[in-house]
Amino acid sequence: MDYVRRHGYEVAEVFKGNISGNVNPLKRYAFNQLLDFVRDRGIDVIVIYDLTKLYRPPLGQVAKALELPRKIMDKYKQV
Repeated sequence: MDYVRRHGYEVAEVFKGNISGNVNPLKRYAFNQLLDFVRDRGIDVIVIYDLTKLYRPPLGQVAKALELPRKIMDKYKQV
């Protein structure tokens, strides 16, 4: 929360998941709730405190992790 305050952001909601970072975020219930929340409220910034909690692709498949932001933007029209 210190990072959020230092940058002048307001916390609208906190989403916590309890599924391994090895699971694609788009297949996680809590992550999809987050994306719906962001879309429905026109939120511009998502703060993730640990990127390994977002996604840890299988060894040798780092490209999948790099494609993920584009898939999310395409799905939610946040381009």
